[in-house]
Amino acid sequence: MKLLVFARPPAAGKVKTRLAREVGDDMAACLYRALLDHTLREASASGLSVTLLLAEPPVPGQWHPPPHLAWELQAPGDLGAKLSAAFASARASGWSRVMAIGSDAPGLRRHHLLWAAHALETAPAVIGPAADGGFWLLGLSVPAGELLSDIPWSSPRTRSALETRLRHGNLRYVLGPCLRDVDTFEDLAAAWEEGAFPETAAQVLGRTLGLRW
Repeated sequence: MKLLVFARPPAAGKVKTRLAREVGDDMAACLYRALLDHTLREASASGLSVTLLLAEPPVPGQWHPPPHLAWELQAPGDLGAKLSAAFASARASGWSRVMAIGSDAPGLRRHHLLWAAHALETAPAVIGPAADGGFWLLGLSVPAGELLSDIPWSSPRTRSALETRLRHGNLRYVLGPCLRDVDTFEDLAAAWEEGAFPETAAQVLGRTLGLRW
């Protein structure tokens, strides 16, 4: 089972721009790095074959992927094009079942990934729904083809549009647990109140925003 983690190098001014409007570029980057590190730890601990897909090359002297972790650059285009290219590349490398996740869901734990991997053994598709109407995980055991083209990305209708596309293609899918991505200050506050943050990320929040955990 191949697990693809989509991410950006955690550089100030380049990540979590909506959140940065409320907390500043440096603080947003600090939080994103904590979330990315958390995601990579949980992904590695799952035992799945993990590849990190970066939107931009790492900046020397600032941040670099863990030495044990394979990484590549994302394909050009919108998220649909990036996902489609990544799924196709993984299948060309011999992986018949492939999952992709983002890097900003504080509630993500390795058992979520293992559940999805198990579900994908018998279902053509698995979706991890996100609270904002998108998804935090997509798994496919069939070629992506045109499945991800013309989807309204970054929209409250993203997941529903994907589900409609799957149904029209007569592809059975399984829905996993709903997790919350952190894109805005409202997301951050809600995730904090829910206790979704792992201890390491909570410590970052405590230091940067003066919150108690």
